[in-house]
Amino acid sequence: MNAGTPTPLWNGPALVRIRLTSLAVVYLVSTVFAIAQQPSAKVSVKAHAATGTGGKIDFPTTLMEKIPSSLPIVKLTAQAPPEAFLQETLGKIGIQKEAIQPLLRTPGLASRGISEQAVGVVQEDKVLAYWQPLTGEAEIYPQLEQLKTEAFEPANNTHLAAANSLAREVFARPDILPKDETKYTLGEARPLVGATVQKGANGGKAAASAQMLYLTYVPVQRQVQGYPVHGPGSRALLAVDNENNIQSFVLHWKAGSAGGTAREERNAEQVYAALKAAVAPLAKSGDVQVLSAGIVYYDDEGDQMGPAYRLTARVHAAVPAGQKSQHMADDDFVVLYAPYGNAALPASLTASGGAQPETAIQAMRKVVPVKAVVPPGDPTVGRYVVRNDDPGWVNDANAFWSGLTSNGGGSLFTNSQYYWAQPWEFTSNAAQFIDSVQVGETEAHGDWWYFTTYQDWGDGVNIDAIQASGGYGQANHGSLNYWVLHGCEIVPSAMDAPCPAGSPNTDTRNWYDTWFRVFQGLHTVVGYRTIMYINDGVGGPFATSLRQGSPVISSWFNATLSNSDYQSPDPTYKAHCGLNLPMGRPSAVTVCGHSNDNIYNQSAIPAPSCLTNFWWPN
Repeated sequence: MNAGTPTPLWNGPALVRIRLTSLAVVYLVSTVFAIAQQPSAKVSVKAHAATGTGGKIDFPTTLMEKIPSSLPIVKLTAQAPPEAFLQETLGKIGIQKEAIQPLLRTPGLASRGISEQAVGVVQEDKVLAYWQPLTGEAEIYPQLEQLKTEAFEPANNTHLAAANSLAREVFARPDILPKDETKYTLGEARPLVGATVQKGANGGKAAASAQMLYLTYVPVQRQVQGYPVHGPGSRALLAVDNENNIQSFVLHWKAGSAGGTAREERNAEQVYAALKAAVAPLAKSGDVQVLSAGIVYYDDEGDQMGPAYRLTARVHAAVPAGQKSQHMADDDFVVLYAPYGNAALPASLTASGGAQPETAIQAMRKVVPVKAVVPPGDPTVGRYVVRNDDPGWVNDANAFWSGLTSNGGGSLFTNSQYYWAQPWEFTSNAAQFIDSVQVGETEAHGDWWYFTTYQDWGDGVNIDAIQASGGYGQANHGSLNYWVLHGCEIVPSAMDAPCPAGSPNTDTRNWYDTWFRVFQGLHTVVGYRTIMYINDGVGGPFATSLRQGSPVISSWFNATLSNSDYQSPDPTYKAHCGLNLPMGRPSAVTVCGHSNDNIYNQSAIPAPSCLTNFWWPN
């Protein structure tokens, strides 16, 4: 493969509509009586009622670029993993060659759906590296606790150039990115930064550390004739530490060869009409602003990839007459795909249906003949999805579950709860809902420490209002150890909170105050510090890494940072403080000493005196 810099014709990230599977829901009937007398929410809305009256669609024709009459279809073939490179890389960070072995030699990994051919490194029950001889995919996960850090100096960061130089050398190797019908460009080098805070004694002032540089990431963007490739099948990145050693690596990439031709016989006006029709259903929720429209290629890990039209859009929902919103969350940001000419969309983009969340009260009142028994060591999982909103939320929740249970790993997890979100599931009845499971995933519109459970304006949950007595985890006799917040801005970082000096908006809250109250045995929270796309396709790859036992935080950053949705040119939008920030910037908060935990680490820990925040800066 030859590195090149073709001019992109279109801007904006992508939505992945992932193939869905049917799920079996295990009901915890013991909660029926706890919620039977639950008072109605402050904002009275029906779970599935359509409140939109039909919004306007703003789709400038100027977004449309010249449309070629034909484009190639690319055949994809798995290649061998770069074993020599991977062994050398692991050796440089202190992993002995003897530690690299078939993963199934480690007791217990067979039940996680690890293939018989997979090779890698396991330490303390964590998969730190693996590669698949049959598919060629490979990943290395950094151990954040072991990295040597230094003060982060954004204005004088010499590590950016060094990381770019190493990335050019590594990805030029044909055993990593083959020379084929596609090209690639290196994305902008970006740091992973962290900050730690010690809780003040006897209610005194907390002591926060300086912002420290941990790693520098360089992602790769694949292209076909200048058009960007999106989807889970073409992902690659590396991250180097402050001594220029590779600590993180992602390679999901098949070799491309000529596979035919796709033809577009419609003229520009006809294509525009078809794309506008694809956007029209979004207007049921409110006003729609199309932000970008263009041609991309989509790689869903199949045996070929072809061109498609992609549109990114912002949907501003209107609050119905007679209703009030105490706190509007961020708007919908979505991506839609439409076929290019005679090229069919991948099955993963056209699949519909899939398991739908239950309504919590109705589900809990069901009569279950035999009470479900959770096997020892099985992490219980609860998923909670915003009501009456974009189907991408449900798609991601299903992709998350599919990732956890893929390749035969389903026996390791118990699908305890899958409900339409309600505020009381996180507040007055948290003990029967979010804090009754060990792994929680929330799909909802957000803002700083806040998310809605009805569209982006109703039935909000203010995490900042949760006191220590209502916090989550085993120190409060609960169960929640890991919480995934898939929504905009819910996990602000140390560089965001409080709002930087000179910001248009003011918010003086510190990034850690809320979490000291909420973390009552909770190990880790992962989410975003900026605006994100509902359908960014992160849930599946992230959960797959979790299932095999890789560290939770490293898995989150590998999945989000290798996602083509948020690569150059960076999509940006105005965030909480009024600043125009890049979209899709991940953030994580963890108890100090637990940043390397994997999902199977369900140990009881006390309320923390120390927290660490990791994030990807602007």
